[in-house]
Amino acid sequence: MRKGVVIIYMDDLIIPAKDEKEGLEKLKEVLEVASKYGLEMKFKKCQFLRRKLEFLGHVVENGTIRPSIAKTIAVKKFPVPTTVKQVQSFLGLTGYFRKFIPAYSQIAKPLSDLTRKDNPFMFEQPQMEAFEKLKKLLSESPVLSIFQQGKTTELHTDASQQGYGAVLLQEAEDGKLHPVQYMSQKTTPAEEKYSSYELEVLAVVNALKKFRTYLLGNHFKIITDCSAFQKTMDKKDLVTRIARWALLLEEYDYEIVHRSGQRMQHVDALSRYPVTIITSDTLTARLQRAQQEDENIQNLKSLIGTNNQRILNSTSNRSTKWSPFELLTGVTMRNKEDLYLRNLLLEEMVEELQEQRNQLRQDAKRNIQKIQAENKRTYDRKRKKAPRYRKGDLVAIQRTQFGSGLKLRPKFLGPYKIIEVKPRDRDVRDGGPKQTEVNREAFQCPMKEFGAKTSEAYGP
Repeated sequence: MRKGVVIIYMDDLIIPAKDEKEGLEKLKEVLEVASKYGLEMKFKKCQFLRRKLEFLGHVVENGTIRPSIAKTIAVKKFPVPTTVKQVQSFLGLTGYFRKFIPAYSQIAKPLSDLTRKDNPFMFEQPQMEAFEKLKKLLSESPVLSIFQQGKTTELHTDASQQGYGAVLLQEAEDGKLHPVQYMSQKTTPAEEKYSSYELEVLAVVNALKKFRTYLLGNHFKIITDCSAFQKTMDKKDLVTRIARWALLLEEYDYEIVHRSGQRMQHVDALSRYPVTIITSDTLTARLQRAQQEDENIQNLKSLIGTNNQRILNSTSNRSTKWSPFELLTGVTMRNKEDLYLRNLLLEEMVEELQEQRNQLRQDAKRNIQKIQAENKRTYDRKRKKAPRYRKGDLVAIQRTQFGSGLKLRPKFLGPYKIIEVKPRDRDVRDGGPKQTEVNREAFQCPMKEFGAKTSEAYGP
């Protein structure tokens, strides 16, 4: 999608247009691209051809932008702060709209002073006035213009030892310059030592960084009350810091215009009372110091630091393709983590081997049971149930003794008399008159009824 057709934030998008015709053309283009890449839009959440739209906490209407009513109501109903935390919360809420309020930090200064370290909390008349004024300014719905390509654009900057500020303005349809956005920043301790000339250049450089998306590719004027800055780009020998900043200005199309300080009051307030306020929470600071001094935490930091250094020494460099340890010693570093991983892998291999062995044994057991069942079926086909004998029946028993002298002897002996029947096909026979008088127990398998038809003879 070409830049400028849509404004996208996460999964929300806006299609800006000057009139209905342009809006329909852009909408068609967006829908075609969405269809091409398989993107779907929820119709219930879509709004088409709207002249007024609320987006990301702002209301966009007729080329202007202002805070959302829902947001400003939260500011209006904010109770009078009674603690430092409540003051910080109020400043955070109003700070969300600081780009709509010129000299915001100047107005909020009495409140921001309450958040400084070691300052007693005293919510008196100056603080109440600042509190009410901020609520009033936001309730009046301040308006900023929407930046438009090709319109006359000016960047007004100013700086002081306390901070620096800037205002981005653009000519509207009424021929007047209207603010697009404000910027204000407090100087750091190092920047406070800069000369006034360096601070003016710093204000311009940081303003260009802040408004880069608006200014890059457009011609604009830099309006400043520092006459020396106007000649900076024409000098050959510059201070190193200024020369470095000058390189950042080369990608912009601009012209420098000098104006007296009396005509730059709107920016002067932003530079002397910066919007960005650094607050300090005493309790948080004490907790941080206590954590840093804690012996256990120091031990953890040392351990983590050692491990990090070991990892850095053993990691291959993208340029050399070798690790620092290998370049220094000529061998690969062996880490404790490698041994630990090796042990883990060995344990995993042992577990896998045991599982595989158990599985093989279970498969073998099932195969044996299967073969046994097949053998039983084959054996049972040739077998028949043993006959049931009753007490007093006469039976013959197969001879179990064989030898050279017994080849012609009868294969069955008898008769024997059943004197007792036991479970599992067992019978107790009578020794008989020709046998020993001892009664013996025999299975029914080698036994048959005496006198049954057979080609075998009976012997004693």
